[in-house]
Amino acid sequence: MRITKTWTKRVAANWKLWVENSREAYHTDVAHLESYLRMGRRPDGKRFCAMGVPGVYEINSGSLSTGIQVPENSRIPVFTGLSQEDLSHSHLAISYPLFLLNLLPNHMAYHQIFPEGPEAMTVVSGFCFAEST
Repeated sequence: MRITKTWTKRVAANWKLWVENSREAYHTDVAHLESYLRMGRRPDGKRFCAMGVPGVYEINSGSLSTGIQVPENSRIPVFTGLSQEDLSHSHLAISYPLFLLNLLPNHMAYHQIFPEGPEAMTVVSGFCFAEST
């Protein structure tokens, strides 16, 4: 994997709110409707399947057809050696309390959270792709 883009953003929000919002799918049908439509998809109400050890790590997995991270016509090749489930799902992981991974068939994103008190935080994010890509 190679980190291809990183960015740092200060956010005027409590880190707990940002982390919870980034790991749940309840908001996506409404908040990301325009993105769904642009990709020729319609949100279908399917939700993630959660697993893990609460307070240590959790992984929410869901079908790519209900997400907006990988367009159907993506020119970025998928990783070799993935299972059928991993080829058709996204996996959103959190290592509590402040490290998040978005694992998809053709890329990975990460977010490190740095709280600055109850009303602000800094998020350091990055996108990673296969070296061959």
